[in-house]
Amino acid sequence: MQSFEPGFIERQPITRNILRTIRLIGEYKGKQELFNQQAPQVLETLQQAALIQSTESSNRIEGGSRSPRTYQGTSRAKNYTAKPL
Repeated sequence: MQSFEPGFIERQPITRNILRTIRLIGEYKGKQELFNQQAPQVLETLQQAALIQSTESSNRIEGGSRSPRTYQGTSRAKNYTAKPL
């Protein structure tokens, strides 16, 4: 097989298509790193929203009612830490 000969890969031409693919891989890697950095912030916001909605629902079931803004300032909502799945 030719592909196992020494120097075979080095002799292959680098086309524009290959260069474009390499550039896109680098671009997507950058986007992935950015998402990984931003994901904790997004997840924290989603957790807080879920906690507030859960508290509102529980209070409705029990017959209480408060405005959504009241829940945002409660210590329970601020100190809540979700356990990893």
